[in-house]
Amino acid sequence: MKYILYLFILPLAAMFSACSSEGSVDEDLRTAEMSIANGDMQAAESVVRHLAGSEHFSELDTKQLARLSLIYMQMADSLDREDNVGLAANCYRMAYEANSDSASEFYATLSPEHMPYAMMLRALVQPRDTSLGFEVNELVPADSLSADSLLIN
Repeated sequence: MKYILYLFILPLAAMFSACSSEGSVDEDLRTAEMSIANGDMQAAESVVRHLAGSEHFSELDTKQLARLSLIYMQMADSLDREDNVGLAANCYRMAYEANSDSASEFYATLSPEHMPYAMMLRALVQPRDTSLGFEVNELVPADSLSADSLLIN
């Protein structure tokens, strides 16, 4: 009888732990967002550090990655830490790699106070040479480039 009871309890426990891990990620993100809203950047940083170091980080979905990118940007803005900008850009890229349509939808529906962060992320992540509208070799023939010609006198 105990064996049969364990057969039912074990799958239920596994199911609840799977649900709670996703819930805990959303709770962590919500806690970090609320900490930022309250001006407590140290608490937000602590929550994000915990989340980034957890085994659940690799399982974040598109929306969670996008939310995390905004949290990192806001922390970078307030704490003046450049490493947070790089982490935000990585989360932004990962969100688009996971599901570009969902990421686009998320960033397009941001509130006005979060829109500048999304615009900055987009500018940071876009390849630099595609924004110019031309290729470098259109301006300078390849045979004229040498190591010496790249030195600044």
